[in-house]
Amino acid sequence: MGVAELPWCVSAVLHTLPSGLPDAAPQNASEVERVKAEISTLQDVIKAAQDKQKAAKDECKKLEKDMEEFKTNKDGKIEELKVSL
Repeated sequence: MGVAELPWCVSAVLHTLPSGLPDAAPQNASEVERVKAEISTLQDVIKAAQDKQKAAKDECKKLEKDMEEFKTNKDGKIEELKVSL
């Protein structure tokens, strides 16, 4: 096969592909952009969930501390809770 025949062979191969490489490139690029956007969105969702989880853990620690204080000093803790409400 000579050099002159190469473009014809490449063209023939491209025409046998399901969508052809030149046509598939824009589809692939848009798919890549869509996936990048989805990843970014999911990263934001994960960050928000982690922030909520940390706040919930902090609240649990506070409640556990209050419960422990209540066990040792019921009257004082009851008065403290009445004032905070």
